[in-house]
Amino acid sequence: MINWFSDILYKLECRFIRPHNVIRMSTIGPEYRDLDDIMLHSCFELLCKYVEIELASLNKCGKNMRFLFYTLGCWFSTRSREDGLEYLKGQQKMVYADIETLDKSLVGTPRPEALYAKKVEEIYLWWKDHRVDLPVDEIDDDEDTEQLKKLMDLRMGLWT
Repeated sequence: MINWFSDILYKLECRFIRPHNVIRMSTIGPEYRDLDDIMLHSCFELLCKYVEIELASLNKCGKNMRFLFYTLGCWFSTRSREDGLEYLKGQQKMVYADIETLDKSLVGTPRPEALYAKKVEEIYLWWKDHRVDLPVDEIDDDEDTEQLKKLMDLRMGLWT
């Protein structure tokens, strides 16, 4: 009996309180924007959500409490740039250990997760520290396109 009731509550929550199919972009206002600009900002908003909520929750609470922090992060906008970046820094330190690989030449070299974390951090910092605050006359569309392509190359790894 409780399962159908919680299913209904979850559907109502997703429909009216916290829809998962809506991207709220903090970098642009509600005024009209061309679709190419909306695409750019929405994709990078998803990257920011990944770093500042999902990765931050892993850094702050570990895997056991991640769901609680993620839920609170969505409800109360508790985003943490610092915790997300700290998690990425920890991921970048991952190297192959002796027992993990048969190829001994890999021992001590960065794992794929470390290389991926470095790329995510670079794109995230470019967006947050460089691109968001640029005046309109200094925006380079070619650079935006290049960074968006890099983000698309990483999209299959944006899950926790």
